[in-house]
Amino acid sequence: MYCGQSTLVNHQGPWLTAKVLRCRSWTCADCAPGRHRQLVAEACGGRPNRFVTLTLPHEPGADPTTQGKRLSHAWRLICKRISRADGGRKVEYLARLETTKRGTPHLHVLCRSKWIDQRQLSLWAAELLNAPIVYVQRIDNARNVAAYVAKYLTKQDVRVGTCKRYWQTKGYDLRPPAERSATAMTYSPEAVHKAPIASVAKDYAALGYEITWAGPNAFHAIRPDYADLARAPPRSPLPDEPAFFDADTDAREFLRSYQTP
Repeated sequence: MYCGQSTLVNHQGPWLTAKVLRCRSWTCADCAPGRHRQLVAEACGGRPNRFVTLTLPHEPGADPTTQGKRLSHAWRLICKRISRADGGRKVEYLARLETTKRGTPHLHVLCRSKWIDQRQLSLWAAELLNAPIVYVQRIDNARNVAAYVAKYLTKQDVRVGTCKRYWQTKGYDLRPPAERSATAMTYSPEAVHKAPIASVAKDYAALGYEITWAGPNAFHAIRPDYADLARAPPRSPLPDEPAFFDADTDAREFLRSYQTP
């Protein structure tokens, strides 16, 4: 079924909550804003102190998936070398693959690392990728992170072959669990109704449930045999995903309280 044509329903005692089920695809007009916001929140949550960019030389006709895998593999090897040079301290990072206007993959990385020498990084990239041109910039404050977010993470969706759009190490995101779950696009429903939410609400109303809408994409309902009892408000269903950032303004507003350690 198309995005939004199914409904999540979660029963909580006499209450139930329902929310539109989304496909969560990066190419879906309804879901892409939420996916982008999740990426931006994770990128900021890692409190990075460096930007790194690795770029492959242009090779006409080269397979983008193969090139993307080369880049990601080379970066993992480089991280191991940086870690050894830094006394074994692990490099925590979030990486995103993108393409240049000519279609050549390059890798943008936000990372936490005590040391990255640009000359040494260039030598490693030349050895592993035959691509000595690298970019390293120290992040001194939140404005630098906001600039990265506005420039790279708020672009229209791109994908390099079948490679992942972005990934991160387990220890990168420093946000508390509650804050992470607020932006994570995960669902734990007890049931999925293969019908639009308006149709599901109509079906429950026909059974005598009292329906209370929480916006156009979610509602609460209470069983008819509890309708006359004092009732506590139910747990809210997952809110609608907020709108995507304006690349120049809203990203900075989102990061106004961010502090780099």
